[in-house]
Amino acid sequence: MRRPASAWPSRRRSSPSIMPSSARPSGRRSPWMIVDNELDIRTSLWLTLAAAHKADTGQPYRMEAGMAKLVASEAGGRVVDRAMQIHGGYGMTKDLPFERWYREMRIRRVGEGPNEVQRHVIARDLLGAGLR
Repeated sequence: MRRPASAWPSRRRSSPSIMPSSARPSGRRSPWMIVDNELDIRTSLWLTLAAAHKADTGQPYRMEAGMAKLVASEAGGRVVDRAMQIHGGYGMTKDLPFERWYREMRIRRVGEGPNEVQRHVIARDLLGAGLR
């Protein structure tokens, strides 16, 4: 996902023309959006690997898996949203994969339990089983 999101930020389409990044308002924000995307991607990966390590070593991993699912699904939505912003109107077209990813990421926040359920599981593990 990193390549399409960062491959053309300096050549954003506006109408039929391609504008250089210096000519578009979000040109200065693009590097920061790419940095924020990388941070979201790595955080999600590290939490997923931590949960997998606990599972592989026979340790309880329910809370870590819930954290990884929650963070990754929300971060994925932010990453795709930023990628679409970087590419402007062209990012909303079917020429790039972002519009499809946007739909898929919304579904991922519900699959395997809505994020609110994941938050409850995490809170119960952190604060005790008596939490309702």
